[in-house]
Formats: sequence, structure tokens, C-alpha cells
Amino acid sequence: MPGWQALLKSNMVVAHGDIVYATVGYATTVITADKAPLGVVITPQKTSITTANPKILFTPALESIVFSGQCSGTPTQARIWTCVDFEGTPGTTTTGSVQEINEDAESNRQLMLIGVSPESSLGRNAELQFIFTKSKFTGKVWGTNGPAN
Repeated sequence: MPGWQALLKSNMVVAHGDIVYATVGYATTVITADKAPLGVVITPQKTSITTANPKILFTPALESIVFSGQCSGTPTQARIWTCVDFEGTPGTTTTGSVQEINEDAESNRQLMLIGVSPESSLGRNAELQFIFTKSKFTGKVWGTNGPAN
């Protein structure tokens, strides 16, 4: 996977696996699905406010890269191949943000669910595979089940 570098916005905390977006030239955590993601943090340790604007590494939110993440509820097979949202809470000085796939919300459609992760099965808090449908790197508008243009 490619690793790109960004500066973390002051007073933010991120951990490996957090989704980040860009704001005024810096990366910051995503906690609502209305943001266009920049990517997923791959910096191995928690990075926090102890350093002013520390460097982080992230994998860009490109449609061609498959990611996996935990659902907040109980996904069904019928949700595979649909576009959904993610949700989260901001990071604190001790933890990164808490982010999950919101498998039953389709307001912002930032992720397309494409399957169940090999180590998981459908059920409460299942780990699903997904691609980003909305990011800083795509100009497409996605409908519920795929690109609208």
C-alpha cells in the first residue's frame, strides 16, 4: 500500500486505522460522514498533541484500494454492494478517534461495502471490506449502489 505523508492539525490525536480528512493544509480526524476523506492513518503508534503538527503517514482514500473496518451494528448480506456512511467520535489525548462503518445509513455514501473480511462473519460488529466512494481524490457522485456519473 502506498504511504503518503501529512502534517497533523494541532490539538488532534490519531491512531493507526483512523480516517483523516484535510483542512487548511493539515490532516485531522473524521467524525462525521459529511467530510471527504483524505485517507487512513498507517502511522503505527498513536500520534498526539505532544508535538506541534507532527508528521503522519496515511494510505490515500482511492477507489482502487480495499480497506476493512468494523460495523457499528449488525450488517446483513443485503448490505453488501451498497454505499453507506461511517461514524465516529473525536480522539482524546489518550486514544485516537473511535470510527466505525454505519452499515444502515446512506446519507453521505462515503464507503461501498464489498464483502466480509476473511477473519470475520456477518453479525454484530462484523468486519467488512470496503472502498471509498467519496474522497479528496474522486470527482464522482455515487448513488446508493454505484457511480451516478
